Amino acid sequence: MDTNPQKVQRFEIKEDYFVYDSAIINQTEKQLIDRIGERVNEFKEQYSDVYLIRMDENMHRESAKNHKLKLHQFGYDHNEIRLEGFQPDFILYLKNADFIVQIFIEPKGRDMEEEQWKEDLLLYLNEHEAEIMFEDETEDVKIKGVKFYTMNDGRNTMNQIGEIALGRAFKGLSVQEL
Repeated sequence: MDTNPQKVQRFEIKEDYFVYDSAIINQTEKQLIDRIGERVNEFKEQYSDVYLIRMDENMHRESAKNHKLKLHQFGYDHNEIRLEGFQPDFILYLKNADFIVQIFIEPKGRDMEEEQWKEDLLLYLNEHEAEIMFEDETEDVKIKGVKFYTMNDGRNTMNQIGEIALGRAFKGLSVQEL
């Protein structure tokens, strides 16, 4: 892999868990996809459906989904009020017989301090599940967020995904570094 983790290119991803055949992504995002792929069998121990969805705001800019697929912060229980919404780059969709879990994941290589409010909003979801409001009525859906995923998982985001999805750490994680 190229040593510049922010360089964007097209990757073919022909895996059942990834909802597209290819994606235009950077190295950090590609590494996240690969690490999720390494864990699919563990997810399938508890979930019948396991999908990683790439959410690209540019894909939906001409459709109604452009605004409906964004997270918005309402209320005043935050350090800073942000009126704009944002769309996490990935949703890990997990479904079993009882419920659906959607874990929002935002890979970051740059601008982390500038966009800290996004991570704060993702983590807020976990602690305030009862306060989450959906535009459409939903039942048996859990919405979760995780810390920014960084190159080589320097912030242990994969461990957090395991704890949310499986209630435990993964059995093993790759340590392949770029």
